[in-house]
Amino acid sequence: SYKILQGRFSEKIQEMNRATMRSAADFPRIGRWSTPEHLLYLEGLRKFGPGKSTQFTKLIATRTALQVRSHEQKYMKLLARAREKGEEFAYCCGVQVHPGTFALAEA
Repeated sequence: SYKILQGRFSEKIQEMNRATMRSAADFPRIGRWSTPEHLLYLEGLRKFGPGKSTQFTKLIATRTALQVRSHEQKYMKLLARAREKGEEFAYCCGVQVHPGTFALAEA
């Protein structure tokens, strides 16, 4: 189950996507993923499931499919480590998630 974002996040995601699209002149970005980019990644994970990096680039205009694939590998390792340690939350790019469900944690 890829229950990631609740309805209250959808509007914020759309707003961040518009902001990301406006800054697409920077495409492709290099370096660390921003919080808005990671939230868009999570939205892509919810919509498409893991392993669909080409489709993710429709949501994240500032990243290539290769960058999405690399981010996904690192993110999944981070979640696996958090589950192994029995941690309640995992943090990535300023976003707090439940490692077992991919659901965003309440702030």
